[in-house]
Amino acid sequence: MKLIYNVNDKPAPGQLVVFAFQQVLAIMAATIAVPMIIGHGMSTAAAIFGAGMGTFIYVFFTNRKSPVFLGSSFAFIGSMNAAFAGAVSAQAGYVGLLFGALCAGLVYVVLSVVIKSVGVDWVNKLMPPVVIGPTVAIIGLSLAGNAVGDLQTSSATGEATQWAVLCGLIALFATMIASTYGKKNAKLQEYALDAPMTASYGFRFDKTKAEKLVDAVEDVVKQYARPLMVGAVDPDDPELGLEAFRKALKEAGVDDLK
Repeated sequence: MKLIYNVNDKPAPGQLVVFAFQQVLAIMAATIAVPMIIGHGMSTAAAIFGAGMGTFIYVFFTNRKSPVFLGSSFAFIGSMNAAFAGAVSAQAGYVGLLFGALCAGLVYVVLSVVIKSVGVDWVNKLMPPVVIGPTVAIIGLSLAGNAVGDLQTSSATGEATQWAVLCGLIALFATMIASTYGKKNAKLQEYALDAPMTASYGFRFDKTKAEKLVDAVEDVVKQYARPLMVGAVDPDDPELGLEAFRKALKEAGVDDLK
């Protein structure tokens, strides 16, 4: 079964049904889990509607180049609980949630403007995989108490039950076994490590064998490229224009990097 698809690729009809069913289970559970954990009358239907509308808007603004579903974020559960804990009423807690969502959105807007202007290299340095991995793990571990508590109480009757605990343990061990001993389409960790880089991720050049040459070319790019891109320099300028840029690149040895 092919597990890597580009943006415009489509799986075979049978695979499409399997992948769609997997997405429905994962997305539905994750989307409704957050309002159920927060409580205070938060609507799961509103969460699903908001996730769907947010996804449509996101796909529209990205010209369908990033087919990502925007669901509920577990990263905000702590701050959402704090909004209700510090409020005098549930209504005041919702006001705090809306204000927090607005501030988070503004942060995203500012970051997007910065990334558009200077690129993403600084993000990769600030948040490398060694930082992102533990962060995701901490979010999951912080929700372990909620998972255990929910399994001890029936969602239908509200009474204590051991059957839900048994179901949770079966799901846990099934995931562990599949991740460790499963075949390629089930053994997710090994597949992720062996998967080739996609074109959307980008090419990471190993410059160890030509470090001085690469550094020289990068210095030229830093000197000329930015002023040309923002329009601060006339492209026909004999000292800082395109021709001067090309000449400086050749003198730095850019042709030797091909």
